Amino acid sequence: MKRMRTRIDSDVENLERVHQETGWTPGRAHIRPTPEGVERKVSFLEVLLREYEDESDFILSDVFGVATEAGESGRKRADRAVLVGSNAKHLVPNHFPYATPPGTHHFVLWYAVGREHLTDLQINKDVIALLKQRLSHDRFDVVWYENPKMTVPSIFHVQVFWREEPLA
Repeated sequence: MKRMRTRIDSDVENLERVHQETGWTPGRAHIRPTPEGVERKVSFLEVLLREYEDESDFILSDVFGVATEAGESGRKRADRAVLVGSNAKHLVPNHFPYATPPGTHHFVLWYAVGREHLTDLQINKDVIALLKQRLSHDRFDVVWYENPKMTVPSIFHVQVFWREEPLA
């Protein structure tokens, strides 16, 4: 089977079509967290918003390692200016993974730069390079897409789904 390493359209009908062809990519039934994941997400966000000014401050701190200080509200605020001009990017497991097919992993690739500074080709190269680095091999299939309903739209990121290829 041909290796798959590309962007896919996030339209639900397209996701389902690709899932039917591959069996491992997310389809209609795989683009939302599990019911347990939804409960965890709601609880997590409630706690997070008591501690941080907003979700982006948490991502800047947790993913990019940006230091925080207390804002006017007393909650943590990250200094966004630290990342100005940075090409930092981080591929991390999704905190609230979708209910993907068995063997499929759900990660997020976060960028310090906005979408306007990236091409699909560059994102694809980044996804592949960071996954190779993480796995220490290149025996994997991977697809990614931009979520049209981003939880944290102020920090550009893409949803990444991958699986290791079975050894022959």
